[in-house]
Amino acid sequence: MRLAVFSDTHGFPDYLIPAVRRVRPDILVHLGDGIRDTAALEREFPELPLHIVSGNCDFASRAPDTDIFFAGAVKVFAAHGHRYGVKSTLDPLLNSAHFAGAQLVLYG
Repeated sequence: MRLAVFSDTHGFPDYLIPAVRRVRPDILVHLGDGIRDTAALEREFPELPLHIVSGNCDFASRAPDTDIFFAGAVKVFAAHGHRYGVKSTLDPLLNSAHFAGAQLVLYG
């Protein structure tokens, strides 16, 4: 199972499509701050699952703050991280992921 994980693209999506073509992932993930940039991914790779979470710069976004999904048999907890204070400590993020039963944590 191969994931392509992006974050903080901030309106500069030019490298996304070439990266996905090179990596050939099974799942796409954008961890916030530039989630509008994922529209190009949806158009180019409609067959790939795309998981999106909202970041602190994604104003008026309807995307959730967290997403929990399976990558094969692995339960994944995805977040931008700003709601968990990751600049100071990872404890709240890791605790939330643990209580969700996640085996992998992704944050941007």
